Amino acid sequence: MRPCHIFLFQGIERFSDIAIATGSGGSTAGLAIANYLTKSNLQIHGMMVCDGPRYFSDHIDDTLKEIGLWDTGLTSNDIVDLVDGVKGQGYGVSTQEELGKYSIFTVAFYLPYLLNPHVLSASM
Repeated sequence: MRPCHIFLFQGIERFSDIAIATGSGGSTAGLAIANYLTKSNLQIHGMMVCDGPRYFSDHIDDTLKEIGLWDTGLTSNDIVDLVDGVKGQGYGVSTQEELGKYSIFTVAFYLPYLLNPHVLSASM
C-alpha cells in the first residue's frame, strides 16, 4: 500500500514531500519504510518535536534491524530527513510569534494541502 493512499482517494495525485511531527519515531519510521518499500520516491521529513537526531536515527535503525532491512545496508539517513530546531516550549504551549508566524492559516496559505493527524484526511 502506498504511504499516503488517503491523498489519492481525495484526488490529490501530485506531491513530492511529506513532513510529519516526530515524537516517538514510530510513525515516522513506518512512513519512511513504506515509502522505501513501495518505491514512492517521496521525501519524508521527520520534524523532531522532542529528543534529538541521535535518538530518532537509532530508533529508525533499530526498526530496520527488526524487519531485516538493515542487513541490506539501508539506514535511517537513507530514508528520512530528520529536522531539528522545530521544538516548541512544550505540548500545547506556543509563543505569540509562533502563533502568528506558523499558524495553520499561514501554513495553509503557502501549502495547498494539510494532513490532519487526528483524522488522517487531507484538507484544502
